[in-house]
Amino acid sequence: MDLPGFGDTSKPKDHSYSISEQARFVESFLDALHLERVALVGVSMGGWIVATVALDAPQRVERLVLMDSAGFAYRLSFDTELFTPRTPAEVDALLALLEPQPEWGLTSSRRTPYIHCNS
Repeated sequence: MDLPGFGDTSKPKDHSYSISEQARFVESFLDALHLERVALVGVSMGGWIVATVALDAPQRVERLVLMDSAGFAYRLSFDTELFTPRTPAEVDALLALLEPQPEWGLTSSRRTPYIHCNS
């Protein structure tokens, strides 16, 4: 959907384009289509908007996907290179970050071999 002021929609100068106003627009859109429970996906500012919908009307949101969404700057406690593993040891480091205490207790010798493909 195009939100007011974006894409192919009109851009009236007297319209509020605030996050809360856009979130109300999304909720009105859901009402107009009689959609009671939906999956919402928001990209960039749209993530902030659908997150607001999820906070304001959690009963309407089955799934929420945020992609490259607005947020706060903060320092990470880990090296972001962990998210692009190239060796089995780097895969182990990523899994240790994501699953610090795996319930199933698999060791690296029992995992599926990691194969890196260059494209």
